[in-house]
Amino acid sequence: MRASHPYNCSCNRCRPRRKKKKTAPLDSGEKQPDKPKTKPKQKAPVPSAQDAPSAAPDNFEFKWHESWLVAFFSPARWLLFFMGVGLYYLAAWHHPEMVEFWPWAGEDIIAATKLEMILLGICLSLVGLFASNNWGRLTGVWIMFAVITLGSGIRHGYLHLERTGTIDQLTEGAVEFVDSITKSGGKVIESIREPDRKIVESIKDTGGRAVETARETARRIWHQKRLNLAGARGNTIFLNNNPDAKDPTWAQLVDFLKKDDTDQIPYDYNSFVCADFAHRLHDNAEKAGWRCYYVGVKLGPSPDRSSSEGHALNAFKTTDRGYVFIDCTGTTDREGPRSGDTTVKVIVGRNYVPESIFPEKGFSTTWGSMGKVLEIDLFED
Repeated sequence: MRASHPYNCSCNRCRPRRKKKKTAPLDSGEKQPDKPKTKPKQKAPVPSAQDAPSAAPDNFEFKWHESWLVAFFSPARWLLFFMGVGLYYLAAWHHPEMVEFWPWAGEDIIAATKLEMILLGICLSLVGLFASNNWGRLTGVWIMFAVITLGSGIRHGYLHLERTGTIDQLTEGAVEFVDSITKSGGKVIESIREPDRKIVESIKDTGGRAVETARETARRIWHQKRLNLAGARGNTIFLNNNPDAKDPTWAQLVDFLKKDDTDQIPYDYNSFVCADFAHRLHDNAEKAGWRCYYVGVKLGPSPDRSSSEGHALNAFKTTDRGYVFIDCTGTTDREGPRSGDTTVKVIVGRNYVPESIFPEKGFSTTWGSMGKVLEIDLFED
């Protein structure tokens, strides 16, 4: 058995043990040895402006994609821009020629998407000008195409519901629903005490006026007819028909045309064309109590025009002369006759030659031929 050595033994075996410093427990009350002090870490020096590297080192290499001049004249930018301008120009000013050029899809697709093509052209031009890189241009084109496609689907869906009469049925159902609520309200009034009857009666009167307004609005919408035609500004033609309108005599029609000022509006390719003249005369005649029809014709080439085009006018079924076709389209010539009201014999295969209803001194009553009549569409109520 090994004998124990004292703590301060000087033998070689106990020397390493003596070098270790004894650490007193924390709860013994003895003084803890001081920890050796360490030097604080020095922070890295902040480089000054003089020590910073120069903005243009000697080994600087110019990169073409970083040049704003090269980015401005990017082929993709101007390709999109001119594509948009070209599409806008064709849709806004040469839409009839486009419909005629694509006979397999003109009537069903191109004729119904004039507004969409104009918006697509504008958006293509804007994306081409303002997109900073090809990724932005590609993203912009896809987002724009998705938005226009969604809007076009909603628009044509609504027009389809309108053509099939679904919108009118919903309107009539809403009016009937309001009527049923009014009748139920009348029954409730009978069961209310006398002091509160005056208040309820006033509410009933207000509801009655609201129902009458709804009926009048529904009646106007019911008798409003939409045509698949557009005016000079791209506005869709909506005919406001009067259910109480009657067929006039020739004398009554002449008297109405003498008072109407539609023919006094100057013809403008950008703001008021033949479709707008026929639309305005139709609504004025129906408002005056005379039944009027909107007529669209397709005319062949003429001395002033090398290709066929469409034209709009009106028709009245007079009680003494039968159908009479009226063309009140104004002129761009300020020195021409003051009255633009004319009558035309519209027959397929015959030249479209207007005759003045109100002759003026110094002017011939026969106007120039506008081409041979190829097709006639008479839009009835």
